[in-house]
Amino acid sequence: MYQWNPLLHLSLSLGGSFRALLSAKGKKTFEALKMEYPTIVRCFFLIILCIVYTKCKNRRPSVSKIVPVLELMEPEGDMYDPSPADTDGENLKKILGSFFDSKVMSLEQPPAFSLFPNGTIKLNLKKTRSGQFVPQGQPPKYIKRIHLQFIKMGDGKRINLKMGNKMRRRFRDLLWLQSHCPLLQKWKDLGPRFWPRFFLENSCAPRQTCSFPRGMVCKPHKSINKVLLRWHCQNWDQKKNCNWLKVQYPLVTECQCGC
Repeated sequence: MYQWNPLLHLSLSLGGSFRALLSAKGKKTFEALKMEYPTIVRCFFLIILCIVYTKCKNRRPSVSKIVPVLELMEPEGDMYDPSPADTDGENLKKILGSFFDSKVMSLEQPPAFSLFPNGTIKLNLKKTRSGQFVPQGQPPKYIKRIHLQFIKMGDGKRINLKMGNKMRRRFRDLLWLQSHCPLLQKWKDLGPRFWPRFFLENSCAPRQTCSFPRGMVCKPHKSINKVLLRWHCQNWDQKKNCNWLKVQYPLVTECQCGC
């Protein structure tokens, strides 16, 4: 059975595409290159895929280091939930103190909870001087390392790319946008044994792939810990020694395209 190999695909694509782009003297003007923009973009997407493919080929799929919150072993039922006297908002705010973050925490059900039950996508894009949209922050290292000055063929020959700094920058921005992994933000009801009860969770927005051709997917890359209050009893049977405890709750802050 044939197995698709991006390395072979790249050599065939580059061999055909770039030879068609070059004139008889092996050169092409900057204006002419812009006319073949889609073809060149496709080739450079293949280059990026091969860079990652060589790293991912013999590697098992990576597992996110962000550990989900473990469920505590405790009895079910309303009788074990905190009483109205135990859920006084002003008192609990004092206990939580500076850890309270109104951006991701809510005492009452937020409007977005019912308006957007599937969540909203946070693109986090900015507009460049040229009018293109790129992700916020710094581009990944593999994007920065793309020189876009020449292409090295399989036989060792190098084909110089006659393009200015502006065109190189636009290529990098386009590749960066293609591999961008936005966040999906969704309000979650944690139940009466958490305070605040409603928390804005982040996850990686669903995409079939973040590379071209397909192969890589978006995964959680960075997270921070937020502090919430958790209702817990040392003796659940008799509902004694119950208190609000401070617990850490992970919040994904960045997703990244990877193996």
